Amino acid sequence: MKGKILIYICLIFTLIGCKKHLTTDEVEDALRGNTFISKAKGVDLIHRVDFQDSILAAFENDNRVLWRILKNDGKIYLEQLFGVLEIYDVDSNVIKGRISVNDTIEVTLTKQEILNEKDLLYGSWVEEKYLSSMNSDRPKPPPPPGPEGTTGDDYHLPPIYEITKDSISVRYQYRTEKSEFLIFNSVCCAMMKLNRESEKTDKLWEIINVTDSVLTINRSSVNRYSQKHYNDENVRFIKIEN
Repeated sequence: MKGKILIYICLIFTLIGCKKHLTTDEVEDALRGNTFISKAKGVDLIHRVDFQDSILAAFENDNRVLWRILKNDGKIYLEQLFGVLEIYDVDSNVIKGRISVNDTIEVTLTKQEILNEKDLLYGSWVEEKYLSSMNSDRPKPPPPPGPEGTTGDDYHLPPIYEITKDSISVRYQYRTEKSEFLIFNSVCCAMMKLNRESEKTDKLWEIINVTDSVLTINRSSVNRYSQKHYNDENVRFIKIEN
């Protein structure tokens, strides 16, 4: 009996001794190209972070930072603008770490699966609330005078949005505004700085659902002058031929 116990004890220590050590490549591969829901133990704040490529990470609160993986004294660290995280466990869906300046704070990064089809976002869209006026048989009033060199054909009302792989533009009245359109890998949201109206700039679209004809979002924007924030929920767009 004692012999069996000794065998079991030796086996346990052998397994512990053979535990696979993390490598920088392993951690980089787990992060790159994925979106994670980040939560720190004992902290109510939960946010999403998207590792776009080898250097850029984007947070849904409009922050974009550079990141890299370091190894020091046998430990693996995720370094980015907001601090350093010691990574101690990685599996297919969860990455665990602790804040290096306070190792009592545990941080869990849970991989978010792809929620929508990215390609369905591409095309021309108009807010559903404008459809009735677009489809009305009533004669449209003549457009107001525009800037020098423009004609009535350059006037757009309602606003028409055009989404491509990496940009978004909106044509409204006599103006055309364009912005980078950074889509998270899980297609949960997209970041931009789009001057949608004379005073409002869209910063984040949370993508609730997208089909080949309907796009539903929660929209976060800011007043460019007062910095007042706006949140519009369940905004619906209809895809149009343009």
